[in-house]
Amino acid sequence: ELRTPVTLIKGFAESLVDSPDLPSNQQKSFTEKILKNSLRLQALVDDLLNLSELEGSEEPITLTNNKLSDIIKGIDLYLQDKPYIDSSKLSFAFADEKDGFPMDAIKIAMAVGNLIDNAFKYAGDFSEVLVSTQISEDGDKIICSVRDDGNGIPKKDLEQIFERFYVVDKGRSREKGGTGLGLSIVKNIVEAHGGKVMAESTIGEGSCFSIVLPRVEENLP
Repeated sequence: ELRTPVTLIKGFAESLVDSPDLPSNQQKSFTEKILKNSLRLQALVDDLLNLSELEGSEEPITLTNNKLSDIIKGIDLYLQDKPYIDSSKLSFAFADEKDGFPMDAIKIAMAVGNLIDNAFKYAGDFSEVLVSTQISEDGDKIICSVRDDGNGIPKKDLEQIFERFYVVDKGRSREKGGTGLGLSIVKNIVEAHGGKVMAESTIGEGSCFSIVLPRVEENLP
């Protein structure tokens, strides 16, 4: 995954150095490809560093008392950096959280942001992405679901979707700048909270990714 963008950057850069008299339109094309692959390389490095922190740290998360709805409302800046995310297709439905839950606000924002990002990248022909929260009947868990009404994911792929570097549509992933690490990061974040992540999908009807976070009995700030 790292070798491909490095090889492309090196190849196009060498062409520009070795052939300074290339037509301007060809120089522009090569420069744009260098930039595109540089951004992909940066995204890969960032995601690998995030995974390394989650998997290698003895304390990968810092728990404080938070309302999940407040965290989700605060990820607007993250979404604004994604040109393919159409806010008119994004809707929210939040449960009434009287009390907060123990969670790492930054890490959970990253997890939910990755699920939203994933829906807009891979759902295909969809009209809506709904982000909703729900509290379990016993009040011990809170669930965040990101649901789309797009093309759906084949069952054989659904079983491997949380593995690192696994992508259903490699062409679409490269086009959208995907790294194949987003869902693996989500899984690591959720499991570090003692929770679980699930995926359901029906071909032609859409997909739903859900994270379940427990209420941990601790003295939290």
